[in-house]
Amino acid sequence: EPKDTFLKCEAKNYSGIFTCSWMTENNSPNMKFTIRSLNGPQGDVSCSSPVALTKGALTTYTAQCHKENFCPFAEEHQPIDMFLEVIDEVFYENYTASFFIRDIIKPDPPQCQYVATNGTVTWTYPRTWSTPNSYFPLTFKVKVKSTRRYKKVETQHLRHNFPA
Repeated sequence: EPKDTFLKCEAKNYSGIFTCSWMTENNSPNMKFTIRSLNGPQGDVSCSSPVALTKGALTTYTAQCHKENFCPFAEEHQPIDMFLEVIDEVFYENYTASFFIRDIIKPDPPQCQYVATNGTVTWTYPRTWSTPNSYFPLTFKVKVKSTRRYKKVETQHLRHNFPA
């Protein structure tokens, strides 16, 4: 029986596309996974077949999922309920994850554009982020390390000056 099997879902933006992943220590070739929405036909969530990536004793499975007709500008009233079944010759397990897209957002890092000699750093929103940026603002956490000191800043602007 796998000790480390769990279901975790993340989205890079508000498009309705998200990735669900889980890990297992069991690498039986007969193990089968099924991932689907518990919301039924009205849930309109479709997922790709899981893809496996093995590192040492752990195998991570990932499936890309998409909530059809998801409106990023509307308030979410019903959570998405995902259901993962694990079937092998000797056991059956299932796991669930319930979430709103807004609660599983993990944006890609911003693109660093330029570091000027006067200490000004500029960056842009990640290419994968939802637009318009005025409707989907991000707060950027910028860390600057120098030989003399370390500084952290949180800002919604796309530039910051770190004086020498």
